[in-house]
Amino acid sequence: MRRIVTLIAAIALIASPGAGAQSSIGNWSANGSGLLLTGGFTVVPDTATGTVTGTWTLRNNDGSTIAQGGWSAARNEREWSGAWRAVVSGSNREYQGTFTAAVPLKSSAKLPEMFALAVKQIVSGTWASGGNTGAWSIRVAAP
Repeated sequence: MRRIVTLIAAIALIASPGAGAQSSIGNWSANGSGLLLTGGFTVVPDTATGTVTGTWTLRNNDGSTIAQGGWSAARNEREWSGAWRAVVSGSNREYQGTFTAAVPLKSSAKLPEMFALAVKQIVSGTWASGGNTGAWSIRVAAP
């Protein structure tokens, strides 16, 4: 479960639209290794600091939420980096980790610019949680 939750947090960040100073709400999906994962997310940019925060959920096939959590990210000169956390429904155990997204954009680029780039090319990054690490990538479908 740890690897799935970690993957979800990274996808929630990258799949979100993140436009404007108001909260954005959306849905995401991912598939791989025979799994179809779906969920929802929020994005709240802080225009004063350039950081973003949000929440995300993982839903099962009947639409019930089976995990939920929060995330935050900031851009430095080389990449977006952030942290995430998640709690599986019916459990008190909390999962947490970090992620990065290296993109060939100016250091002043905002999150919407990363999504615009992801329409044109694959955006990728890394994740870590406990002793587990890995890579992820995503390409956003054009609106």
